[in-house]
Amino acid sequence: MSSLPLFPVPYIPNFGRRLMPPALTNATIRNNGLRLQWLQSHQCPCTYSTEIPGSPDPACNTCHGRGRYWDSPTPDGSFIGLVTFMHTSEAADEPGVTTNPAMGQIAHAEPTITVPSDVHPVWDLASEYDAFVETDAINRFETVFTVGDNQILPYQQNLEILDVTTYDLAAKEVIPLTSGSYVVSGASVLLPGYADGTSYVVAYNASPVWVAFRRAGGLAHNRPFGAGVALPKRYRGMLLDVWTRAQNNGGLGQSRSPQGMLPP
Repeated sequence: MSSLPLFPVPYIPNFGRRLMPPALTNATIRNNGLRLQWLQSHQCPCTYSTEIPGSPDPACNTCHGRGRYWDSPTPDGSFIGLVTFMHTSEAADEPGVTTNPAMGQIAHAEPTITVPSDVHPVWDLASEYDAFVETDAINRFETVFTVGDNQILPYQQNLEILDVTTYDLAAKEVIPLTSGSYVVSGASVLLPGYADGTSYVVAYNASPVWVAFRRAGGLAHNRPFGAGVALPKRYRGMLLDVWTRAQNNGGLGQSRSPQGMLPP
């Protein structure tokens, strides 16, 4: 009678040889991806230059009190990445997004942004708090401003100003402004001749910007038994102005946008 071990030796397959090859993985991403631009972020030194260490300077002209600022995207710096939503909305063909006839696309969930492993230097240097521009997705946005405060639009790529409205305190009604009543300078919309504190709303088309607020997946972005294979990196994104409001930046909850994100 042959003696068999009471507990057979477990067989661990060599997953490193059974992973999808990096070239095929990256090709799959490109077949299902869209054009993105990467904006590298930096922590602002003003964060530790105030009386309260760790608190940004609200008057900082670089980060505008946010504590982070971004490099401008380069015109030829786009790449094909993957944007997926881990959520299902009413429209099965638009996961995480519905389309409103007046407001355009409405995101109901934060996306996961996947960067192929052969996109350099994005794959090598991208990290949390970096931003990604969804270049070809033009959406309609509205931003509220007050004269004398920050007047720089948060979304600035492929920018098109649609209309500007202010509020008449005496008549208690909204007043549409003619194009000659406001000045567009880069991504700033100014109201010359209006008193400080006057509120107004700018409606415009632009490409959305996603802030990578945290990494997705394992810390090293490698699957178990990956044998050192270069794999795509993934980040969870949040719309720039939503992330800004969550950071409690900007007077009266306004979304402050850094000068560094002006279009090149």
